[in-house]
Formats: sequence, structure tokens, C-alpha cells
Amino acid sequence: MAQQKLPDVARVPSGPVLVLAGPGTGKTHQLARRVKFLIEEQKVTPDHIAVITFTGEAARNMRQRLSDEKCPEVYVPPEDQPENIRTMHSLGYIIVNDAYTKAGLRQGFTLVAERVRALLFKDSARTLGFPGGDGDAAEKCRRHGKCKESDERKCCICNQYQTLLRQLNAIDYDDEIFLACRLLKENADLLSKWQSRTRHLLVDEYQDINHAQYEMIRLLCRGQEDGLFVVGDDDQSIYSWRGGSPKYIVNFAHHFGEKAKVHKLGVCRRCPPHVLSAAIAVVSRENEGRLRKDNLRSMKEGDETKVAVFTVPSDKYEARMISSAVAEAPITQDALVLVPGHRFSVPIKREMRKRRIPYDCRSNVERSGLNAINDLLKWLENEKDNLSFRLCLERIVTNPCIKIPFDKGDGIKQKRERTLAKIAALWPKMIADKTTLYACLRDEMEGNDDLKFIAGSIEEIRNAWGNEDEQSTGKFLDLVSRMLRPWTSLKRMSHEIEDWVEDAMARDASSGEPVARVLTMETAKGLEGDQVFVVGLNKGIFPPNDLAPDELREKQRLLYVSMTRAKKKLHMFSARIREGKFSYQPAPDGQERGVLEPSPFLEWLPKKDVEFEEKWPRK
Repeated sequence: MAQQKLPDVARVPSGPVLVLAGPGTGKTHQLARRVKFLIEEQKVTPDHIAVITFTGEAARNMRQRLSDEKCPEVYVPPEDQPENIRTMHSLGYIIVNDAYTKAGLRQGFTLVAERVRALLFKDSARTLGFPGGDGDAAEKCRRHGKCKESDERKCCICNQYQTLLRQLNAIDYDDEIFLACRLLKENADLLSKWQSRTRHLLVDEYQDINHAQYEMIRLLCRGQEDGLFVVGDDDQSIYSWRGGSPKYIVNFAHHFGEKAKVHKLGVCRRCPPHVLSAAIAVVSRENEGRLRKDNLRSMKEGDETKVAVFTVPSDKYEARMISSAVAEAPITQDALVLVPGHRFSVPIKREMRKRRIPYDCRSNVERSGLNAINDLLKWLENEKDNLSFRLCLERIVTNPCIKIPFDKGDGIKQKRERTLAKIAALWPKMIADKTTLYACLRDEMEGNDDLKFIAGSIEEIRNAWGNEDEQSTGKFLDLVSRMLRPWTSLKRMSHEIEDWVEDAMARDASSGEPVARVLTMETAKGLEGDQVFVVGLNKGIFPPNDLAPDELREKQRLLYVSMTRAKKKLHMFSARIREGKFSYQPAPDGQERGVLEPSPFLEWLPKKDVEFEEKWPRK
């Protein structure tokens, strides 16, 4: 029987089309080909095409692909390329900005950072008389992108939060989608305008959308679904914390009706056969809901390189092995080191610095001490920056090392909460008086010893900042270290500054040579490396204990994504001992470190695809 010829998915005349694209199957290339097909063969005006990517980097990569004259299969002259090649949130922002007054916003509205958003949710709970911690549930719910109005406490808090945002003339990351959907629903002329610009809507990483993003896609392609072309893979859906779900891939035909077409890309050009086989074994185990990809195969047939699985004595031994492998690899090869969380990278980076191996690591700056100081400096430069000032107040009130004269209460936690409730109550006054949060704090401090102490401390810092003499510099640094407590110990300060400086120097040392990239598993999506090292595969770490079935399946998908970054060689590590300060694993019986077991995921790997090796320390 003759083998059925697969269709050219990029040239399917009309949709809606889902291209089921596994790792390394060239989904970005297919999107670029689709753009070229629409413009050059279908004679579609570029202004009627929109390409939606998941990250800004992916949008830039798409633009580069289309502009590559060396690749005639996808090259489109810059003047003929669509203007709308952007992320979903960027598109939402433009739609909101197009009709901001109808959304209750004023010119120059701001986008709040994630840390500020969390505080504003807590303050919204406090202004309603609830504990600040109740704002966490409301924030988590909103992040999932599916709001159902109810009388629940979290809905009341969320409504109060949105009111506060509008009063501050601000939006958050989710508003870029929520408000865009609301404006499109309520304004027929706006919807018509944007439907014209998205007559052909191409969506990358479709498995990563949440309910609100799905709603926005449906609005933009309503009545013109034949122009919808999406690519994705349910096996690579790893963002449930923000409402992402494989169901949008699995239910595509149900969502878009009988005209919907699903095509599969069956050739993985990236991974060796054993890597692909092992990864599929992990993601398909006890996962009946996934779409089957029986046609997915490696283009590198004949490559017998197996997956290397190591059980090593400790995280330090693991770091030495990884560093040695990177140092000994051919200079033309690059490396990708994937960790469950930022802290797991610490011993690896230290070992690489010892060996003078250039690496690139994007540290988590959100919770850093230097970032806390930066918040203060932003406010000192601009006292109208109320959001940075609110972050500073939070650090002062929660600082256990200063004796704020709190109101009498049951305990320090309750005392702090009452002071934070007073600070939350400043927002309505600030908005009504059209002043600053700092001015409101000073106005309300009389009769409140805690607010008076905080305002006085802020004034001291402000005065020290205003002088340029050497004595004021020392006083300023002393006040900042005492009041904001950027670091809990000298060791923490030392490690953070060392990491920031050494990370920057390691990036600069690359001189154009391949660099070892040290990243979390989640942030490695879309990347690839000649050698890939997956770290932290211990029971209780990856996966964590006591996960619900859906949570466990997401960890399977995350490991699948991590494994399929490998172009030449995949190394997987389980360490018997990991320092608790890096892995956050408690040590048993008061010991400094406990012995860990390998991850159960490692037992799922087919023996034909892997080489297991146990390493022991030298006697």
C-alpha cells in the first residue's frame, strides 16, 4: 500500500487549522511559511495578518526569519511584512490603548509590576476589613484568566483591586487581555477595526493560552474563522499556574466546529532517536487524555547516542561533572543546564566560575536585596512614584530587626497587620486629595505612633539622600540597611552581590563563543542546546510529593520539554545529597543534609534508550 502523502500544512487554503507540532518539528518555520503563502500566493494585504507569539523573543525571531534573504522559502521583503507580529499581551495592550477612555483610564496609564500587584491585592482586602492574606486567593484566581462574578470574598477583593487600579490610572498584566476583551465586546466599531487587522490570525504556542486569551482569539476571529491558523502541542503545556491547559489543543475541533482541521508535523529535526523515545515515554505514562503522536519520529535515524542518567554523591559532585563536560566539549557545542528552581544553580555557577567557563544565567531579581534598594532609589528620584514607595513601606513594617511602636495587640503578626491596614487606608485618601502616598502618611501620623515612627524613618533616609557629603553617604547606607533590611545576613548579601557581579562577568567573558546557559526548566521552553543537563531529579524535588494527578501530569510535560531541548546529548542527574539551602529539602533527624532518592520519573525511562551510571566519591 502506497504511503499517503502528508499535506503541506503552511499552504492549507483555509482554516481554522491546528498544526500539532511536537518539539523540534519546525513550527516557527511553518508560521513563517504561512505568512509568505498568504502574502505572495493568496495576495492577502499584510495589514490583514497578525502573528501572535508567546514571548517577545519569539516575536523577534519570527521577524528575523521573514527577513532572512538566505532562506527564500520564508523570506518576505520588510515592506511587505505584517506590522502585527507581537505577543498576545502586547496586542491586548494596543487594543486597550486604542480606546483607553472607554476602559476608565486616562492618558499615560501605567502597567504595574508583579510585586506591586501582590501588595495591591492585599491592600484591597484590608480596605474591605479582611486580612491582607485573603488577597492571595483573589490574585491567584484572577491570574487564571477565568472570572465568574459571585459573592465570594475573593471576588469582592478582586473588584476592589480593579477599582483601586483604575483610580491609580494603572492596569496589570491580566488587564491587557481582560480589558481588551471587554472593549471588543462592548464596542462594535472597535471590534470591526481589529477584526480587519486580524483577518488572518496566526497563533504560536496555542497550548499556553488561558481562558481569557482563548476568548480574545474567539472575538478577533468571529465570523472569519477560516483565517485562523494555530500551532501548538498539548504535551508542552506547562503554565497551569496562569490558567494554561492542554484542553485548548485537545478540544480545538470541538471549539471551532466541523470545518476545523488538525494536521501533524511528524519529523523532529532536533533530538536524537533515543532522546525523543525516552521523552515520549515520560510524557505518555498514565496520561490518557493527551493526543497521540504515533507519527513523531527523529530525523537523526542512525544516531545511537543514548540518554546518560547519573546518580551522584552530592550537588557539588554534580556541579563538577557538569562543568567538566562543558569544558571538555568541542568549542562549537553549546550547553543548556536546566534546574527546577534558581537556587539549584548556585553550586553549578560557582564551579563554572572556578573553571573560568563563560555562562549566561538570568537570576531571579524580584526578591533580591538590590532590587529592594532600587525601589527606594526610584521613589527618592520621584516622590510621585507611589507604588515604589508602597514597596518600601512593606519592607519597613515587616522588618523584624526594628522596634516600631505598634498598637497593643495579641502578637507581632497581628500588630503588623493592623499597621499595614492603616497604610492600605491611605490609598482612598491619596486619590481623593490628589496627592502622594508619602504626603498622606505624614498627614495621618498624628495619634498613630507606628505611622509616626515610619514617617520619621523615611524622612531620615530622605534627608541623608539629599546631601552629597561623605558623612551623609555612610548615614544613608546605615539607615537603608537597618530600615529596609535588604539582606538577613552578611553571608546572604555577599552571595547575592557575588552572583550578580560574577554572572555579569561570565556573560561578558563569552567573547562570542558558545556559552553555557543556566536556566530554570520553565524558562528553557523554545530553546535548544547541543548538550543538555537536567538537574534536581530527586524524589520530593522533581516531582514534589503529594501532587494531584493534573499537577503530576504537568510535571511530566515539563520534564518532556526539558529533555527535548537536546540536539546531541542529554544528561540527567539525581544527587543523593543536596544542601537544604539550595533545594529547600528538610534534613532528617536534625542532620545538616539528608540522603535523597532518585525521581520516580527516572524509572519510567525505557532501558533501551538510557545508560545508567552510579558515581561514588573517591575513598
